[in-house]
Amino acid sequence: MKFKRAAALAILALIAVVLPETTYSDYKDLGEIQSDVLFPSHIVQKQGGAAVLDLTITKTDAINPYVVFPVPESVEKASR
Repeated sequence: MKFKRAAALAILALIAVVLPETTYSDYKDLGEIQSDVLFPSHIVQKQGGAAVLDLTITKTDAINPYVVFPVPESVEKASR
């Protein structure tokens, strides 16, 4: 699932309600190891029509082959 736009409610100084709008675009596989996991390489957040955040992502680590999961005790006992 690719998100294109998200909105959230923020209350500023309990006086005004501002709705930030976040746009996700340019989905790519940015990992060192090609994983077919697509990540937005451009994220822009606006509040009141003005850009307050503009990110360009150049690298991600969606799949970490170095993570080692411990064998659950129940599985270890069942294999004996």
